[in-house]
Formats: sequence, structure tokens, C-alpha cells
Amino acid sequence: MSRFLYILFALLALLSAKRVEAQTIAIGESAPRIMHAKWLNDNSPRRSRYTYVQFILSKSIPCRDTATRIHNSISKSSGIAFVLVTPESASEVEKWAHNLIGPMAGVVVEDRSIRTSFGVNYVPYAVILGRKHRVLWFGNPQQLDLEKIKKLTKK
Repeated sequence: MSRFLYILFALLALLSAKRVEAQTIAIGESAPRIMHAKWLNDNSPRRSRYTYVQFILSKSIPCRDTATRIHNSISKSSGIAFVLVTPESASEVEKWAHNLIGPMAGVVVEDRSIRTSFGVNYVPYAVILGRKHRVLWFGNPQQLDLEKIKKLTKK
């Protein structure tokens, strides 16, 4: 009897444990829009055929390194907008992100709603969007390089 109660208790504990949510985006499907965002230095990137979106924390070295590497790679390619999204304040991000802002690049600050709408559970996390705001790729951007980006964007 005690074994049965132990198994029952374990099952109840598993069922009541916090549920981990699955991704809310899928390749080929339309992605959530980045609307009503607060942009660092009021600089939102121009609309483009392709958009690279990376979710970051400025205190994370892998986030900073990946964002800088990808930005430097795609800034040489025309037609790819670069967007960073962080829940941090402008003052926390501006120290290192000022070099990542330009006509085709911007940083969304103080935002959690975009992160939630994309179903982001970890950082660094990135999404590449194509025509009609469709998801071409998503995952850990540490696995991305310029060749993969070129294949996805057919550049």
C-alpha cells in the first residue's frame, strides 16, 4: 500500500510541476510582429526583405559575442535587417550596443512581450524572418555563420 501511495504522490508532483512551454513559432509560419517597441536611441531599422532577430541579455558574454559577430557578418550584406531584443534598460545596453545601431540595425529595450510572443526560453536565441514575415530559421545563434545565413536568404 505504501508503494502505491508513493507512486501516486510522485505522479501528482509531476503533473503539478511547472509546465515548460514549447516554441510558439515554426519554420514556414508567420512570426509575431515587433510592434509598439521601445527602440534604443529611437532607431528602428528600415524594413527589409529579411530580418535577423536575436534575444539577448547584455550581461551574457555569449549573447554579446554572437550579436557582434552576426551583426558584423550581415552588415556587409544588403537587405538583411538586424534586431536585438532585450528586457534590460537602455542604459544597461547602450554601453556596448551603440556600435550595433544603424539604418539596418536596431535594439529593442525594456521588452518582455516580444520574447513571450516568440516563446523564447533561453538566450542567446535568434530567428531569421523572410518574405511575408515567415520564419526561415530559429535556434541558438552560436550555430549560425554567414554561409548558413546566405543559404537561408539566398544571397
